[in-house]
Amino acid sequence: MQTELYYLRSFEQEITKELLPLLFDMPLNDPLIEPYHTFYGIYRTDVGVYIMVDHKVAGGAWIRLLKNKSIMGNYDETTPELVLAIKPAYRGLKLAMQIMNQLLIEAAQNFSALYVCVKPQQSDFFVKFGFEFLPEDTLTVLGYRRMHKKLQKPLSTPLKDHWFEQTQKWRNPNAM
Repeated sequence: MQTELYYLRSFEQEITKELLPLLFDMPLNDPLIEPYHTFYGIYRTDVGVYIMVDHKVAGGAWIRLLKNKSIMGNYDETTPELVLAIKPAYRGLKLAMQIMNQLLIEAAQNFSALYVCVKPQQSDFFVKFGFEFLPEDTLTVLGYRRMHKKLQKPLSTPLKDHWFEQTQKWRNPNAM
């Protein structure tokens, strides 16, 4: 099994549309869901990664400042919400761990914290990454709770830009 992580770019926003139905039992054009994918990547605060397994998208995660458009309500105006989804055929392969490790490095470049809305059975995964339930938060009508994590600038480097490298090789094969 060959895996590779990539940046999630604006021209790949279809990946967000492909993964969102795995999280929410609502159509993509539902006004509650649209802020999670519409025009992904046009804001400098949109950050995401996805993972390919044997040249197929297996999952991804992204963060966005939703500014009062979150299903659960925003934590605050400066903290983006995290969305993470793995396709059913690829669950149990620890891909979500790889995605989260890299996304936290990327997110810490621009943000001091993240929050995520989770169903109670998903919370153990996020606790492993240092997320904590908000003390004042209770279970919502949809069955989600919010978790929060403070970020620190990482010692690791951001994800290598494979797409940029490939573009440069294509434009000038002798340059690399």
